Amino acid sequence: MQGWMFAAALVGIAALSSEARADGVRVEVERLTKTTTVYNNPHLLDDLARAWNDRREALDRQVENELTKLNPKLPKGVNFARQHSILAPAKITGSVRHQVIAPEMVIVFEATGNRLDTRFTQPTVVGSEGDPAFKITYDLRVTVAVPVGTQIGHLHVSQATAEVLNVHIEPANTVARALEFLNVAQSFFTGKDYKALAEKMLTRHVDFKAEVNKRLGPVNKELAKLTPKAGPAAKVGVQYKNGFILHVKEPTTPKVAEKVKP
Repeated sequence: MQGWMFAAALVGIAALSSEARADGVRVEVERLTKTTTVYNNPHLLDDLARAWNDRREALDRQVENELTKLNPKLPKGVNFARQHSILAPAKITGSVRHQVIAPEMVIVFEATGNRLDTRFTQPTVVGSEGDPAFKITYDLRVTVAVPVGTQIGHLHVSQATAEVLNVHIEPANTVARALEFLNVAQSFFTGKDYKALAEKMLTRHVDFKAEVNKRLGPVNKELAKLTPKAGPAAKVGVQYKNGFILHVKEPTTPKVAEKVKP
């Protein structure tokens, strides 16, 4: 189950509730004793959330469509039918993870209470009323990491990993409580086929790396301007305080005062 729910959960990150709060990113440059802010986007994470939220309904339909493509994996005569995906709102947070080589900007997407309703058709004369129905719920966490070197450089995502948590399958009608149908559901949603589906969904429909890298474009543009000014000896640090703060310290040597001629 975790494999398929991994895929569905990836698209589920689209939503952000009205109460969720996200921060941004800014670049500061320290020259001698003076620190100046050269770039400030206080809505970086909000922008990411909005981009996914705009696609939420379409991604729900994609989850449903992908599910029907896996009907051949079910027992003969059994197919998915009347599936309905409800992807939950997401909370997006940021932090700095200190690594041995270099610190990382970490963006975490968390969506709890994602839901998928589906039925299995069966080769009987009972009709649709006899189809077992199931409700599947799950939580999602996606972690995106952006390394920050000690020198000025291009920022880009190094990895985006996903976890599916608290998966639960619940029979939604009397027929579904029959042991044979419950076993089919359990076996199907825990099968290896869903790992392949998850990778396909991530690659084709929810590219977290590309989306975050796109939002980092203006930051990289500003860092590129600083490179020739600050020089190779400039040091870069990062912290998280109401957003990501990239601090560039230039090794500027103060000019020696010229002697006044008598």
